[in-house]
Amino acid sequence: MDCQNSLGETPEGNTSGLNSTFDSMSSSWVQIPECTTSMPIPMVWIDAHSGGVNDISLSQPNKQLCVVTCGDDKTIKVWDAITGVVQYTYEGHEAPVYSICPHSTENIHFIFSTSLDGKIKAWLYDNGGSRVDYTAPGQWCTTMAYSADGTRLFSCGTSKEGDSYIVEWNESEGSVKRTYSGFQKRSNGVVQFDTTKNRFLAAGDDFMVKFWDMDNTNLLTTTEADGGLSASPCIRFNKLGSLLAVSTSDNCIKILANAEGYQLLRSFKSRLYSAARSASEAKPPLGAVSAMPGVSMADRSSLVAPCVGLVI
Repeated sequence: MDCQNSLGETPEGNTSGLNSTFDSMSSSWVQIPECTTSMPIPMVWIDAHSGGVNDISLSQPNKQLCVVTCGDDKTIKVWDAITGVVQYTYEGHEAPVYSICPHSTENIHFIFSTSLDGKIKAWLYDNGGSRVDYTAPGQWCTTMAYSADGTRLFSCGTSKEGDSYIVEWNESEGSVKRTYSGFQKRSNGVVQFDTTKNRFLAAGDDFMVKFWDMDNTNLLTTTEADGGLSASPCIRFNKLGSLLAVSTSDNCIKILANAEGYQLLRSFKSRLYSAARSASEAKPPLGAVSAMPGVSMADRSSLVAPCVGLVI
């Protein structure tokens, strides 16, 4: 089983939407785009790490936009997003660094990092070394995420044997606060997860998406999203929690929507239709919208509700 990470949004600030414009173009290079125009263009190329670049995120300590990377060379690096100059290099992991999670609490900016030996470390934007040293359940591929309000810390990991875990952390003690149940005994891949609305957790496992209430360790509900999902699909909520992107086995992406997301997609489709009418030669850039079962976050008692699916 390969340990592959899904590059996602940073919990910090309002710059996370830029993450999709970053590209790890080869095993060690990172491209930073110029985002002052409507379409990002390459601005800076960084020879970021010796070996693979495993995760990329954005951070904004002291109002300075930075790119944070980690890689197979067991380091985490912070780069100036404008100049591409490295600001900090963090060393201390004894295995390749798998994921990073920049965050800020009460104006204290820091970065969590996880490595393939199950170690979790935290770094301030200085040269003082790691501030914490946790051990993640599974001790292999682990990602971390905060609740939307930044008050609760979670991690999701899969062991080399295929056992998967989602846990909530007690940050002050560095201990696991609760462990969520509901994974199959041996996952078919590395499980990816996300949080939404300070209330729900979701993970891709066993060809479906599984959901938990943050305050209840038992599995809440699941959806197969009309079938065709990957064994351990990558998933990502939008910031409002109204849309959920899920990867499929044929290398496409399904967008699931609750009632709020459905209205958003209808509005988007209406704008595309208007643009197509005004320019008869133009073609809509996205596929047709079709009905499929999905996820509603509006009501715990009816989490799965009819929704639209946009296949990309």
